[in-house]
Amino acid sequence: LYTVLELLLRATYSSRSHKPPLLQDVNVELEILRHELRLARDLKLLSDRQIEHATRAIDAVGKQVGGWLRSLG
Repeated sequence: LYTVLELLLRATYSSRSHKPPLLQDVNVELEILRHELRLARDLKLLSDRQIEHATRAIDAVGKQVGGWLRSLG
């Protein structure tokens, strides 16, 4: 999550031409988080409710990043 935060902050303060690669890196980090959540679920480290909450939050950030990328298109 700290990596996602760092990349989003870097994208916020970078020039328009430098934003897309940073935002693509955010998408990769979000995908890694999704896989880590699946692993946590499989290992029963988090409850179903916790997994659901985290998944919704990650998906919401992913949609916002996707919209930001499209706006730079």
